[in-house]
Amino acid sequence: MKSSDKQLANLRPVSWKPGQSGNPAGKPKGIPNAATRYQRLLNMVEHVKNPVSGEIEDFTVAEILDMQQMKKAREGDTRAYKEVMDRLEGTPRQSVDMTSNGSPIVFSELLKEDEDGFKTTK
Repeated sequence: MKSSDKQLANLRPVSWKPGQSGNPAGKPKGIPNAATRYQRLLNMVEHVKNPVSGEIEDFTVAEILDMQQMKKAREGDTRAYKEVMDRLEGTPRQSVDMTSNGSPIVFSELLKEDEDGFKTTK
């Protein structure tokens, strides 16, 4: 018996009833997902020194992370600078020139019909 036949033999039809979970020991209801937990943590407020004014102020964790990224960019970290600029202005679009010696490529000219009438590449 081939391994694929063995794998197929192990499959059995799904016998779940409507509303029944396929993973009853899975995540309990009411437990927040990772995105919700991260958002809650990023919105927490801390008392830290403002890097511009030098005074102790309230900042969210998200604002503190932004200030750290900006500090790295100001210190010459080009990756940090690129990240800041991409967040502000968006990632630059990259275009591809679809021409050949200055003239457009016509894809229909690249295809020909074979003896059965099917389109194939030259």
